[in-house]
Parts: sequence; C-alpha cells; structure tokens
Amino acid sequence: MPRLTEEQRTPFKEAAASVEAAFIDMTGDSGQEILEQMKADLANVAD
Repeated sequence: MPRLTEEQRTPFKEAAASVEAAFIDMTGDSGQEILEQMKADLANVAD
C-alpha cells in the first residue's frame, strides 16, 4: 500500500485538529482521554 508523504498528510492533520477540538468541546474530559488513548494505541501499532 502506498504511503502518503508528510506534505500530503499535512492537510489531513490540520483538518483533524479542528475536529478533535469540536469532539472535546462536545464530550469534555472523557472525550479528551479517549482521544489520547486512541493516539497512544495508534502510535504503538505504528512502531
């Protein structure tokens, strides 16, 4: 499977930031914890 370059991934990362902020606004601390856990899980799989 082809991988995106960092330049190609940048727009997705920028868009994700606003989506994450909205999610946290809607779900509060528990939503923040879920996002942090998901990111940690993905980082572990990527290694």
